[in-house]
Amino acid sequence: MNSRQESRYRADEQATLTVLGNPDVQMPSRVLNVSRSGVRLEVNRAVRRGAPVRLEWDKHFLVGKAVHVSAARGGYQVGLELLTCSSWRGPNRAGFLPLRLKAFTSRLGLRRPGY
Repeated sequence: MNSRQESRYRADEQATLTVLGNPDVQMPSRVLNVSRSGVRLEVNRAVRRGAPVRLEWDKHFLVGKAVHVSAARGGYQVGLELLTCSSWRGPNRAGFLPLRLKAFTSRLGLRRPGY
């Protein structure tokens, strides 16, 4: 039974994940899907549950923490709880930003010009 209350939106896009610490650890990642409050990624190494992270994705960044980590397809899938994001500026990438992240940015009090 799926108790998820938020819709997920598929995203198959490249990004860079930085696990914040001393030192920071940067790794390539692939965004699998997003929801109002989270992102699911695929990475090539394990990320500690609870680790603070920064996700750089198409000239923007999202800050959150790793809440789920599981081995998958020769790498790892990481579920992030989102805490904040940069202001969304620039072109509408195939409708993705307004349709899929508007609710998320509104929830955090962040607005893209034109919303």
